[in-house]
Amino acid sequence: MTLSPSPTPRLTAAHRDLLQLVFDETWYRGRYSLAVHRVAQGQSSNLLADYLTHGLANGEPPGPLIDENLLRLGERRITFLHYLALGAEQAPCPLFDERDYLRRYPEVAAAVQRGEFVSG
Repeated sequence: MTLSPSPTPRLTAAHRDLLQLVFDETWYRGRYSLAVHRVAQGQSSNLLADYLTHGLANGEPPGPLIDENLLRLGERRITFLHYLALGAEQAPCPLFDERDYLRRYPEVAAAVQRGEFVSG
């Protein structure tokens, strides 16, 4: 079965902060040689930029803490940010604390209240 990537939601400041916490450059470098090639060729400025441009849209996890099996919606692969926007029954990482995240990022909590994001 081939999984097609879903559209990637717009990045908020909170999403960027979270991605910087879970993005593991060493792990990503070892797993995605095409990303390393794009950086070496000057097509991407660094691996995080490449992830934001290519990896995220392809549903690649940003590091080993994110469980790829939870980044699926039926037969579709979803991005980590899509997971954040849609919610899921489980967090994609055992270290992710949704309550703490909503407390730290009141703009996301407000968006949940407005029905823009699913939580819980």
